[in-house]
Amino acid sequence: MDNLLRILMDQPFITFVLKGIPMLTRTSRHALNVVTLVAAQASTTSLTTKRMSEELGLSVSYLEGILKDLKSAGVLCAFKGPGGGYQLNQDPRFLNVWEVLSVFVKTPSVPESARTSEDLGVAELEAAFLEQSVEFLKSKKIAEFAGQLSNGALTSSAKAAGRFKLKPL
Repeated sequence: MDNLLRILMDQPFITFVLKGIPMLTRTSRHALNVVTLVAAQASTTSLTTKRMSEELGLSVSYLEGILKDLKSAGVLCAFKGPGGGYQLNQDPRFLNVWEVLSVFVKTPSVPESARTSEDLGVAELEAAFLEQSVEFLKSKKIAEFAGQLSNGALTSSAKAAGRFKLKPL
């Protein structure tokens, strides 16, 4: 876990953390990017699906599925009409990374197929690693990453791709 922590502290955006954790999906990583982008907005500003699609380079239809799940889970709220869009349901200083990811990923456990004595030791080791990963993700708040986005700090690959066109506040 020390290596993961060091990597997290060295990187300005969140998706890099998730690539090495086997329990996470591409959709959960995109959802985390969505929530981070929404959190980077002023608390009185809603973010439209179209703008999120442009900023993240995701199709509107794919993004709508992610937004629906996040809204159903109570992470985001939607506002209709002029000035409408999405906002966080809670302060990003109190919303942790795992709360977002758990909408899309089940909490890992030792699989039933690994209950034999030969496999149990490895399965327990894997379960301990995954449990520590979850605890680590619970310790990270969305505000940490949203603050970096609002200050214009992005990964070099995102800057090179031109996917984020965030303006400084």
